[in-house]
Amino acid sequence: TASDEYIYRTAEIVRITPIEANAGFIERLDGSFSFGIQTQKASEVTTSNLAADVSYRQRRYLLGLRLSSAITDQPNEPTTARQSTNLNYQRFRSNRWFTEWFTGWEKNDELGIQGRSSIGGALGRYLLQTNKNQLSLTAGVQGARSSYVGAEDSTTEAEGRIELRYLHRSLSPETSFRITGTIYPLLEDLSRYRAESDMSLRRELLDDLFLELSVGYSYLSDPTEGAASSDYTATTSIGYSF
Repeated sequence: TASDEYIYRTAEIVRITPIEANAGFIERLDGSFSFGIQTQKASEVTTSNLAADVSYRQRRYLLGLRLSSAITDQPNEPTTARQSTNLNYQRFRSNRWFTEWFTGWEKNDELGIQGRSSIGGALGRYLLQTNKNQLSLTAGVQGARSSYVGAEDSTTEAEGRIELRYLHRSLSPETSFRITGTIYPLLEDLSRYRAESDMSLRRELLDDLFLELSVGYSYLSDPTEGAASSDYTATTSIGYSF
């Protein structure tokens, strides 16, 4: 309408996201960051984890940036890293549909991935939206350029991208449980694929200070010679949201 005023029945509203129309770019940012470190005396293995998640929300779209890094150091072995950076733009459509554009970079020493950059797009829909639960499914395609440890040349491939996301939230105390599972089938050979899954449980301890338990898992159906086909991380961290 011309006045930008809408009337809804209470039963139709499951969530309200406040957007300050007169606020600047910085004031509209929401996000969190967390850090964890674990040392085992017997094996002398030290693992450090760092994660950050920042989003910028408007009425019709959401812009998000996510960073994660897990580094493992142990005696007589090379230091290994599992790192990723992801940027996505989600445009909201009618009837809970949305389009999404994304780009990212990742590195996983355990799987022999020296570096992988990707860019693509997808169509998705929120299958479930309540005041406590949210479930969405997206399907799309992306181009990926990968370099592997021990390989001289990089490879460029077209992949599918199917992702399922689930979020459960409660407010007293503030707690969230997230699961994300993504499959990337190779379009020229669907028997070859890779998969990523992440699960996290976050609970607020004090105002904006939280404790988080998270597990990440990666799988390659056709790993390079000498590399593992799967890798996982388990993290306990303290974080702050803003």
